[in-house]
Amino acid sequence: MFSFATAILVLLSIIVLIPVMTFSLQCFLSFLPRRKSKIDRDNLPRLAVLIPAHNEEAIVSGILKDVKSQAQENDRVIVIADNCEDATASVAREHGAEAFERTDLSDRGKAYALRFALEKLEADPPEVVIVVDADCRISSDALAYLSYNAATQDRPIQGSYIFGEHKEGVASNNASSFTLWFKNHIRPLGSLRAGMPCQLTGSGMAFPWHVIRKVDVANESLAEDTTLGLELAYAGHPPSFCPEARIDGHVPKEWGTLVQQRRRWEQGYLESILSNAPKMTLRSITSFRPSLLWAAIDLCIPPLALLGIAWGILALLAFAFTLLGGSWFPAILLGVGAVFMGCSLVFGWLIHCRDKVPAKAILAMPWFLVRKVGIYASLLLKREKVWLRTERD
Repeated sequence: MFSFATAILVLLSIIVLIPVMTFSLQCFLSFLPRRKSKIDRDNLPRLAVLIPAHNEEAIVSGILKDVKSQAQENDRVIVIADNCEDATASVAREHGAEAFERTDLSDRGKAYALRFALEKLEADPPEVVIVVDADCRISSDALAYLSYNAATQDRPIQGSYIFGEHKEGVASNNASSFTLWFKNHIRPLGSLRAGMPCQLTGSGMAFPWHVIRKVDVANESLAEDTTLGLELAYAGHPPSFCPEARIDGHVPKEWGTLVQQRRRWEQGYLESILSNAPKMTLRSITSFRPSLLWAAIDLCIPPLALLGIAWGILALLAFAFTLLGGSWFPAILLGVGAVFMGCSLVFGWLIHCRDKVPAKAILAMPWFLVRKVGIYASLLLKREKVWLRTERD
């Protein structure tokens, strides 16, 4: 009986250890020095910057100021006013942007808005399409870095979509920004160091025109940006990371708003793992495409909170098992994983984001994990089915 229990615990420990070690490898690779990439400002491609927006009249002016200050003479800046009930389109035009207005209450959300805009651009297509969310801000030269890399590499490019401290938010909400730093900056940077692809994270995405038109951007996934990146990887155009292009987002101040946002995205992401990781792994082997295998392994790293919860539950079981006279081997495996994970988190924070994420956010991680248990439990009882706009602060 103990031998069977040992085998089960070892198997479960290895299943958890694989994403933990992959996560740690990406983090350690991100610590390596890298020369900042250069761009040729005299040969930047012609752009269409798409800004999907649903009732964003109060905030869209911020991103428009950033984009208009960087756009060249022949570039197009387009706000997609999707099912808006406010003056989003009017605000866009007041700031010198075009406004594509769309009303379709059955097909709602960012993915359908992007498909609508791409179809309208068919008559006079740009060389590169860049997508930024209406509630973000972008760094100076972000458009230049994104567009130049997309054109010269002929592949999708993802900028560094990062989240700083919310001054009025509770500590557990800011702990979420800490985990997103690893998801959206540190891990992709490690993949870049290895010469491997990254995932699309939603805002600050650049696509050569002929590449983005190879797939239907309006997929049915709740994690539509992740799914879009996977479909492009299948098509032979895996996304690459550009750390020089910075996109600033923010974590919602209210915990309830954060829960609504994360439930939907994390359900979509977990569904994407189940539906894509096995076939992506198989295709990478049959077609001998190492980058596709890396993308599959990268995809299998679950949200950091879920990974921590899974490790904690298994660690308790392994410790209880040893107290009953069972093997120490499962506990040793989990201990090794804890050391690597702990070092990755500490050094990742020190090297990449200690000036953006306060130490109190890290100290709040245990409470954040406890609160996330409720989110994952709720997903077992009630699944999200439709897109919902996240309420703005």
